[in-house]
Amino acid sequence: MLHFENHTKALNNCDGVIEEFKKYPELENYEKNSLRDIFQNILKNKIGQAIKNSKHVLNQMEEVENDDPSTKMHILIENLLKESKKT
Repeated sequence: MLHFENHTKALNNCDGVIEEFKKYPELENYEKNSLRDIFQNILKNKIGQAIKNSKHVLNQMEEVENDDPSTKMHILIENLLKESKKT
């Protein structure tokens, strides 16, 4: 969801995640196990936005001393992107 917005809603289960996914026009037809196609066709071009939003949400949550919900996935993705450029 960070590919689309600064999402801060805590999601407790898979059904909640799918319900949130379907709120975005690009993902309204999301089905379980279709993530590969969605990544290739939609999300791949929004990685920069997801990293930016991940950093923003983490900073927001740190300001209120609560890291839920937040993610540090941007660190992993930035490192993977850096490594992929070396090869």
